[in-house]
Amino acid sequence: MGGDAIFSWGRVFRGAHLCKSSNYWKDIPVDAIAFGRVLRKLSMNAELTQEQLGFEADIRRTYVSILELGQQQPSLSTIIKLAHALKISTAEMMAMVEHELDRNNP
Repeated sequence: MGGDAIFSWGRVFRGAHLCKSSNYWKDIPVDAIAFGRVLRKLSMNAELTQEQLGFEADIRRTYVSILELGQQQPSLSTIIKLAHALKISTAEMMAMVEHELDRNNP
């Protein structure tokens, strides 16, 4: 896949999430879900709570939760902060997300 970005932010999982603020199913980007799964796995492996990870990455605990749930997509600066807090390279973290995407979206 020469030159392709690690994420294809356009992938969408339809009907995967019931929006709590209303009674309709909305589209959730699978990229955000995959990132959240990887983030949760890495933080559990590092034995960090959401609060501890938020402190180390200089982001709010509530935002860590939102990311873990796949409700929002992180910015590049947030990804870098999280990888640094988890003591892994950003590239390694993104490779894990790409693997998660491939595993769940053949």
